[in-house]
Order: sequence, then C-alpha cells, then structure tokens
Amino acid sequence: MTENAQAVGVDFHCHLDLYPDHEAAIARAEAARIYTLTVTTTPKAWARNHELTRHTRFVRAALGLHPQLGAERAGELPLWEHHLAATRYVGEVGLDAGPRFYKSLDTQKHVFRNVFERGAEAGGKILTVHSVRSVPAVIEMMDNISRRIAALSCFTGSPEARARLDVARFARL
Repeated sequence: MTENAQAVGVDFHCHLDLYPDHEAAIARAEAARIYTLTVTTTPKAWARNHELTRHTRFVRAALGLHPQLGAERAGELPLWEHHLAATRYVGEVGLDAGPRFYKSLDTQKHVFRNVFERGAEAGGKILTVHSVRSVPAVIEMMDNISRRIAALSCFTGSPEARARLDVARFARL
C-alpha cells in the first residue's frame, strides 16, 4: 500500500474484542483501506486495543464504558478518566433502557454523564453513543452538556427525535 492510498470505506462501530484474532482483523481493515473505529466495552479493554492500533493508518481504538455493563463496571470510571487524554475517540458509551438493562438506567446515566462531561472538558473528542430506547434522554443530556460530534449507534428514536438531531453535531448510523 502506498503512503497516499485513500480510504475506501468507514466502519464506525467495530467490536474488535469480539473477533477471535485481533491482529488479523486489524490487518484486514488496513489492507482493505477501511477507516475503522474499534469501540471498547470497558476501560480495561481499551489499553490492548490502543496498543494494537496505535501505529495503524486506518484503524483507531475508542475508549468506552458500555451502558449494558454500566452497573457492574461503574467502578472503572477513574481508569476511563486516566486513559482519556491518550485518545480522540470515545465509545461505546450511552444509555440502554431496553428490558434487560432498564433496572440499571440510573447508574448508566451517572456513568454517561461523567463520561460526557469529562470528554467535553477535554475537548476534541468524537463519540459513538449507544441509545437503545433512550434517545430523548441521550439527546437531552448531550444538549445540556456540550455540542460535540457524536454518532448515535443502536438508534431507536422516533422520527420526531431524529428531527431534533442537529446535523452539525450528530450523525445517525
């Protein structure tokens, strides 16, 4: 591949940690010239993803704390904050009010608010946000805290909620 080869696609939500061979998955994305954002579910997983992707051209690691793990991993917020300065990308973060995770929604909101506030304070971060059955709460929280770029993954909002999305701030995947 030449130094000025252009990307031919984008994958803004790849769970690298779910692939059986991380190095091979990265090599395939690099060879295919696919800009790939590897989201992490916990701050502990980010260090490995970051190490594997830090010298790649097309693959980047995002620092996340997945809402479905928020209740059991909220104690990792200090580790998440420790890693924040080392990345421009944050994800997967957000809220999940689906039936399996609704009982932890208050904890999820606490984690997401902290993540979003720290990211806004740091500046220059790009977020990928999980928003299952929680689009109005996610939009409200993002409106109240900052005007940053975010991609909403798992978007389950209504047409009215989608209309509230400011195109300069959000990209719906």
